[in-house]
This record gives sequence, C-alpha cells and structure tokens, in this order.
Amino acid sequence: MARYIHNKTTHQLEMVAGYGVPSQDRELIESIIAPIENSATVSKNYAIGQQFIRNETLYKAKTALTSGTTWSSLTLNTDYEESDPVVEQIGDFDVSGKADKVSNATNGNFAGLDANGNLTDSGLKASDFLSSSYLESSTKTTADSKDTFTFTNAAITANASFDVYSDVFGAPIVDMVLSGNQLSISFNSSDNVSTCRLYIK
Repeated sequence: MARYIHNKTTHQLEMVAGYGVPSQDRELIESIIAPIENSATVSKNYAIGQQFIRNETLYKAKTALTSGTTWSSLTLNTDYEESDPVVEQIGDFDVSGKADKVSNATNGNFAGLDANGNLTDSGLKASDFLSSSYLESSTKTTADSKDTFTFTNAAITANASFDVYSDVFGAPIVDMVLSGNQLSISFNSSDNVSTCRLYIK
C-alpha cells in the first residue's frame, strides 16, 4: 500500500488514476484513501470535504458534487481543491492509545501487559513452565481379574504429577503402585483396556 502514498499525490503513476490498476488494488486504494475518478463525469455524490483521486492527485470537494456532473463544468479551487498530502493526514492520526513497546526485552520471553495496556517483559519463557512427557506402556500383565500396565521412567517420582489415559472411555483405575521410578496402573480385566498412556507433567 505504501507505494501509492506520495508527498503530494497518491503516486506519480498513471495507474493510480485507474488505468491498469488491478481490481483488488483499486478496491484497496478506494477503501483506504479515496474513490478514484477517471471518467468524464463525477461517479458519485460528494459532500463538502469528501476526498477523491483524479488525474493522480488527491482532491476534496469545496461544494457538494453531484453524480453525473461533467468534470469540465467544475472549477478547481471553487468546486474542489487539492487535499492535504496523504502522509500528512496519516501524521495527524491520534496514536496516543497505542501500546508502548518494551525496551531491552529478553529474547524468547513471553509478553505481558501492565495496568495501562502497555507491553511488558513477563520474565517468563516456555521452558519455565512444566512440560508434559508422553509415555505408552509396552508391558501389560493380567492377574486377579486385573490388567496392569507398567511404566518405568526417571521422571516418575513421588513428587511427579501425571495424567492417565486408556483406550476405553470411563474405565476406572482400580490400583496404582509406585516403586522408585516405576509406576503400575491397573484396570478391571472386564473393561478390556488394551492401551494405557501416561503424561508426566
């Protein structure tokens, strides 16, 4: 879009006047800057102060312009006049509500917000949060009407947190035994659980 913005006109290219402008580009220009007028007559009604692009220049109406009026019957500086440069109009925008960037932020840290909505360095990164390790038991034993799945991993400790999933929805765990870095989880054999998975958090 920046290629269409010039210090006086939208751009010193005939394409901006509508000749050879791809339809999607023209729609973008007209939606962001102003309608393009490239015919012998005014294409739409313009109220006083409304802007339009004609002959590569940005203008605004000094009087109400009526659709269908021939441009040759209108007088520059009486019926319409050159508008302020686009870049100046952009410069007049109120940006006081924008969020401020963070100075000297740490690469990789998550962004945070202060009470005013400005960005802050949270001081936290992805590795500061507990990660989940996925384990799938390859050992299944059946005894006393129970199917027991055994997991062995250094991350399995008395202080570890974990989630247990089975391939049978709602199958209750009937026994769980921790021994060192080994965890055994049992289901009723009647539930026909064939796969048990452990997520260490």
